[in-house]
Amino acid sequence: MQPRHGRDDEDPTGVGESTNWVTEALGAVVPAAVARWAVTVDVHVENGTRVAADDADSESVIRLPVGEPVEFTVAIDNRLPAPVGVATPRLQLWQWAVDGEVEASDEPRRRSETSNELTLEAGETRRISRTWDGLFERTRGTRHRWVEPDPGRHTLSVAIQTEPPCARDSVTLDLVRR
Repeated sequence: MQPRHGRDDEDPTGVGESTNWVTEALGAVVPAAVARWAVTVDVHVENGTRVAADDADSESVIRLPVGEPVEFTVAIDNRLPAPVGVATPRLQLWQWAVDGEVEASDEPRRRSETSNELTLEAGETRRISRTWDGLFERTRGTRHRWVEPDPGRHTLSVAIQTEPPCARDSVTLDLVRR
């Protein structure tokens, strides 16, 4: 069985998006720049041990054994008391990455020419749970293999798929040998 990297093929947008025509109509009233400002994203790792960071740049670090699955929750929030819509140049509305590799894979991504829009009700927060299996996918032609990351610091990041990202967040993972 191949490891699963948190992809949800049944939901190409990544947020369980359903169309709400009232929200879309009211969201059109909020200027695009304000809507982009209003949307925030937060990533929270559900497992592992939180430890103090040894540098001033990080609040804390999550320590996990190398190769252990990382369960995380992404919260996408509209901080306005009005519905908003944020246009994205891709069908997928948000993405996650480890050390800059989307879904922890070096597999080339097909760029969709289809744009989309993330719509959120007034004050709405959407929570999406994913699991990184703790392995990096390596591709060569049609061959795929999964490898453990090196021990040490790695960054799990999430971003809304606007250019540049209007909202992003990250957490530092400290992967250690068991």
